[in-house]
Amino acid sequence: MIKQLLPYEKEVLSDWLNVNGLHPQINCKEGYKMDISDFTKQQGEFLKADVIKDATVAKITDEAQIVHNEKFDTDRLHIPVNIDGKEFIFDASRTNSRTIQEVLGTDTAKWVGKEIVLETYKTKTSEGKMTLALNVKEVRV
Repeated sequence: MIKQLLPYEKEVLSDWLNVNGLHPQINCKEGYKMDISDFTKQQGEFLKADVIKDATVAKITDEAQIVHNEKFDTDRLHIPVNIDGKEFIFDASRTNSRTIQEVLGTDTAKWVGKEIVLETYKTKTSEGKMTLALNVKEVRV
């Protein structure tokens, strides 16, 4: 299935190809697939539970992006956040995403500048190990 690109998507892709010395007509021949995962991949360090103290405030700094997790074959929402001046990617679960969406709506562009309060809790991994996970405790408008 081929996705029809929106005009701004075509412009961004074309600019990226040109900057990297590639030409769309040469590298995007019909029937060939182009892997642009390096281009679309979120930049930044993933937010880990050990960064979170009781009721840590994180400010959303950019639109969220849905990213497919190959290891678990699931889609995740990556939300760029700032905590105490440091940039992170919050890899939000569906539950955490719903918590934010219930307060801020479905348009992640409108989330930018808003704050979420994060906490940790203990949970069991699919391998049966106990680990700390992140939870959205509060969404501030």
